[in-house]
Amino acid sequence: MKLFNLVFICVAIAFSIFTGCEGYSTAEGIVKDKATDLPLDSVLCKVTTGYMEVYTDSTGKYYVHNGMGGCIGGCKDIAVQFSKKDYKTVLKTEKDASGIIYMEK
Repeated sequence: MKLFNLVFICVAIAFSIFTGCEGYSTAEGIVKDKATDLPLDSVLCKVTTGYMEVYTDSTGKYYVHNGMGGCIGGCKDIAVQFSKKDYKTVLKTEKDASGIIYMEK
């Protein structure tokens, strides 16, 4: 019985190590025109470290996330590419992928 308890404890510890991080990074904010400071709608926000793509709404807001990832060595960073016709594409990573994103023509 002691061997069973030891095995159970080892399995529980290993499980908590591999699932200890949620493995889920997010980015959210508002995309604005750099010259006018007005929100931009219909900006494609593509997670380059995952598979998610969304467009900003009429107020320039976006919310994206990575898929669940492995947790060994920390959570997976997020990188987001913002693109819209007639604007320069912007790539932001990790903490810079949230907040106000300015795009210029």
